[in-house]
Amino acid sequence: MTSSSATVSTTAPADQIWDEAFIRVESYLRAHGLQSRLLLNQITIKVIEEAQASMARDPASEPVALAMQLTHGHGWLEQES
Repeated sequence: MTSSSATVSTTAPADQIWDEAFIRVESYLRAHGLQSRLLLNQITIKVIEEAQASMARDPASEPVALAMQLTHGHGWLEQES
């Protein structure tokens, strides 16, 4: 048996893209003063779920850009602050 030095990723490329979108949305909300970790997580999940639903309708969209557009467009900070 030969050993391989290649690392095996446990995350699919699509998951990595959505993880990046999650991090960007979360960072954006945090930068705008949302301090509650629970609320931050809940809003970020809602945004990502909406972005994924939009992607199902328009697969040509880019996940990170779409998630950020939804974050800006919904006024999450005004609704939840």
